[in-house]
Amino acid sequence: MSRKKGPAIDENVTLNLVPMVDIMFLLLLFFMLGADMGHRELEDVKLPLADTVTEDKNPEGRTTVNAYHVTPPHGPYCAVFAAAAKGGEDKICRDTAHWKIGIRGIDYPLDGSKAREDGLTLKDRLYQEAESNRPDPNNKLLSERRLMIRGDEAGPYGTVQKVMNTCAEVGIYKIEIGAARPVQ
Repeated sequence: MSRKKGPAIDENVTLNLVPMVDIMFLLLLFFMLGADMGHRELEDVKLPLADTVTEDKNPEGRTTVNAYHVTPPHGPYCAVFAAAAKGGEDKICRDTAHWKIGIRGIDYPLDGSKAREDGLTLKDRLYQEAESNRPDPNNKLLSERRLMIRGDEAGPYGTVQKVMNTCAEVGIYKIEIGAARPVQ
């Protein structure tokens, strides 16, 4: 008895792994960027305490602006904050070079100069935010954009006031102020 021989089978079959490696790199990039964007929205700000604070039910459709003190390595050395960190008395740093306005992970100086990351001033950036929700494109004085200002409790009031004045100049009038609940 003889056996029938079928078609010859190649014993050296290999898989092409190049597309799988490409997909893995794309997934890695996707998750890295997704995780980074979620973290950049809110800088570390010690919010002032308020008697009545309501929970934020709808954060979508709102721009968050953070007025905060920049510490090393991202900013200059501050003797006031260094003394407070070592257990000294709480003092307020009045040097405007140490305070920044953060919007979507980009720091804008208070003096009206341009940010290094996108080349815009604070007013230009807030104007872009206002443009995204104008009900009437011909009316540049009114925007439906909501804005939350989170100011550090140790910060000078002028930082938050500067943001509010700039919002009025670009037509943003729906402004909220962030606060924390008192510990009970």
